[in-house]
Amino acid sequence: MACMFRASPWGSIAWTLGFTLLLSITPPLSAREVRVGVLIDGPSAREGIDANALEHAAAAVYGDGLTLTVAPQSRLNGNWSAPALNAALDRLEADPQVDVVVTLGFAASHLVAHRPRLAKPTIAASVMDPVLQTFPLNGGTSGRHNFTYVTTFNRVDDQVGTFHRISGFSHLAVLADPLALQVVEAMQNKATELQAVTGAAIVLHSTHDLTDALANLPPGTDAVYVTPLTRLSSDDLHALADQLAQRKLPSFSLLGRSEVAQGILLATSSDTERTQRLARRVALDIQRIVEGDDASSIEVSLPSEERLVVNMHTARLIGFSPHWDDLTDAVQLASEEGQGQRPISLLQALNAAIGKNPTLYAAQLGADVAADQTRIARSALLPSLAADVSHTQIDAGHANPLLLAQRTTEAGATAQMPIYSDSAWAGWSVARQLSTAATEQARQELLDTLQQTATAYFGLLRAKSVTGVRRQNVENTRQNLETARAREAVGLSTRSDYLRWVAQMASARQDVLAAEANDRQATVQLSQLIHDDSPQSLVIVEAGIDEPLKWIASSRTQRYLDTPAKWTVFRDFILGQAHESSPEVKRVDALLAGQQREVTSARRA
Repeated sequence: MACMFRASPWGSIAWTLGFTLLLSITPPLSAREVRVGVLIDGPSAREGIDANALEHAAAAVYGDGLTLTVAPQSRLNGNWSAPALNAALDRLEADPQVDVVVTLGFAASHLVAHRPRLAKPTIAASVMDPVLQTFPLNGGTSGRHNFTYVTTFNRVDDQVGTFHRISGFSHLAVLADPLALQVVEAMQNKATELQAVTGAAIVLHSTHDLTDALANLPPGTDAVYVTPLTRLSSDDLHALADQLAQRKLPSFSLLGRSEVAQGILLATSSDTERTQRLARRVALDIQRIVEGDDASSIEVSLPSEERLVVNMHTARLIGFSPHWDDLTDAVQLASEEGQGQRPISLLQALNAAIGKNPTLYAAQLGADVAADQTRIARSALLPSLAADVSHTQIDAGHANPLLLAQRTTEAGATAQMPIYSDSAWAGWSVARQLSTAATEQARQELLDTLQQTATAYFGLLRAKSVTGVRRQNVENTRQNLETARAREAVGLSTRSDYLRWVAQMASARQDVLAAEANDRQATVQLSQLIHDDSPQSLVIVEAGIDEPLKWIASSRTQRYLDTPAKWTVFRDFILGQAHESSPEVKRVDALLAGQQREVTSARRA
């Protein structure tokens, strides 16, 4: 028996209204709260980001339709134990109040990456070396259901190779957390592999705390490689760097610039906002998961600048001086500390150039001598008075009262007044012209010195500007190189693209070296002109160029330059003034006048 039902139009309308009301009450997936569970390695860990940072990053990048929260009961730690970390992972994966799991510890991230199955979307946010840790990688993504991670692809092999090239160590001690040594078993194999590559002894040193890090270092240790020691506080890390510096041991940080700022000598990651960028990247990955993307399809690469970072204060403490080639585009922290610098403006440089110039002193002495010669020549035209007194005494036997007195005293005076002497007048006239020529010669030397100093100062400014442009070009090329490196690492581009930027980078660095060489030559030239013998290095005050040349930019001067006709009048005026005030012209005119007077005197004679 068949039963037939006929739906009334009112029932259909009611069902449609009810379904519409249900859709209006139930928010879409992208407009809800996402609940995140966070796992760290230990309670006192010095992680890159924490749950609070993750919430703040989400608030900054999400719109009004999505909110990220990390409940207090969803913030777990593994108490520095692999079994405890696995138990915590099981708890978060099974917790119905957790939508996405994020591991913020290096050990927790390693453990979750090697789980065969994950019940819910999971993000590993702390990765040392994904290749060393054998993280899944397929076309730039993890390729594993419900799993993704974030990495900069900074390889341990590359860092140790760079450290060995720069420091040339023969016995390297690797400071590693015991939990990392336990869960990442490939670390020992990697140490053996790097020993064969570098030819140096590499020993893994388990480090719980600051005492472990400094005690029982292998004999003959001449360098230290610092892996993420998340149990150490910032103060402990700073103390560790100080102790290594006191022992004259060069050190290298796997994490990067943040630890170099604490006193570690070297690193190859110069990212200044690593924590903020990592937190925002994790928040964006969570947003993609909430919007329906599988974690296995999310890109794992986080492009980061791979650039040498050097703590110059630590380098000076241990007596280490990097090569010029390494310092060309390296980030130098504390580079100016302990090095006296003396800023100098254009006016200060000009004053220094004329204040300590032996050439100007000699020229002024020549002018003074010529002035004295003029006064001597003039004396031949003035009245002269000569007086003399003589006294003679002979013995009494030869004296004669009539002819030769025993004592004779004579006194006389002569007064002369030349009426006219052409040779005397000529001598005075020629001396005056020579004095004028000597004075103009001293003035010419002064102006030449000022011109040379100003030219050298502007040349140094130009050299520094060119160096800045070349360095910026290196920065831009480096960013493209890092992007190409990351794209190649995840399989999105070929090796040729990366090598093209490597060649471009080499050319850019060569330009920087040439610009820096010109900079140093310009500095030496200016130092010579101002006779600077101070151990303090000169620092050019670029703003100083506006002070002596302020009249050029004034509105009053610009009125003479704004049209071609006015410029012609101004040019003629300036040329006329230059001719009238030129010390070279005045000196030649004075020499010619003196020679003409000598010719006239010779003809008259």
